[in-house]
Amino acid sequence: MNRPGFVALGAAAVALGGSLFIAPTATAAAPGSASAAPAAAAACSSWFDTAGPGGAGRAHARCPGEYVRIKVVCVDGSTSRSAWRYGYAKAECPYGVKWESGEYEVR
Repeated sequence: MNRPGFVALGAAAVALGGSLFIAPTATAAAPGSASAAPAAAAACSSWFDTAGPGGAGRAHARCPGEYVRIKVVCVDGSTSRSAWRYGYAKAECPYGVKWESGEYEVR
């Protein structure tokens, strides 16, 4: 079962948790809450799925016109972080491991 997790990285960071819950914020957020998004992250969208190898959890972020990096925290305690990518980034858990939380940054 996925548990929401919330982490903030600063002004250009967005906290994620739950299946499609996205709470743009510079501080920790409660599930179902939302606050004003930073200007750079305003056009970003992010989501999780389990379409990785063996049903592995994946975190995605799409930020048109921005460099983005995403990190996924997996239920086994491991983490995976993408490289800085232009427009879209993806990180995935090891084979068959589900996601727990994630976060992305823009620069």
